[in-house]
Amino acid sequence: MKKEDVDDTCQAIHDATNANIAGATNFGVTVVDVTDLLSAITLYRVASQNPSQAIISKSQAKLQVELKVREVIDDMLVKQLDKMANTLKPTQFQFWSGYKQSREIIDLGSTSAKVRGTVLDENDVPLIGVSFKILKTGTTEEVAKVLTDIKGKFNAAKLLPGDFDFVWELEGYRKPMFIFRPEKS
Repeated sequence: MKKEDVDDTCQAIHDATNANIAGATNFGVTVVDVTDLLSAITLYRVASQNPSQAIISKSQAKLQVELKVREVIDDMLVKQLDKMANTLKPTQFQFWSGYKQSREIIDLGSTSAKVRGTVLDENDVPLIGVSFKILKTGTTEEVAKVLTDIKGKFNAAKLLPGDFDFVWELEGYRKPMFIFRPEKS
């Protein structure tokens, strides 16, 4: 669909749902959902007409979408579909099993990790410019690298799941300064 047509299509969905809200409530749609859809349409229209406003509107719309997705998963899947699917377990076990497996995939969401901390010298003075590297365990393959700030703090985010070695290095200190291997629990 062309981006010029998206808001009109969404507006038509909004208008039809709003006109039939009594029937839509049987499917878990609430008046708040209809109002939220109209807000999202308005944000989209503002963003597409005013590029400078788009940056602000995009972040607001993204937050609304994330909240709506969480709400749909909680309300529609957990509260309604899961209960209905469970009634099929005795007679349609294979269908029920497939449904449960697909729900596990839906519930996973994005998986990432972050590592943060502070590097101090032996006198508890923050060390600036320490190179903090994250390596695949047992290799020299670098996954991420950050430097400590003026307070000695570092933050490496959006790491994919895996096992890592951590290496801190700073000129004037023995290399590698420290290697840390977390134990698996």
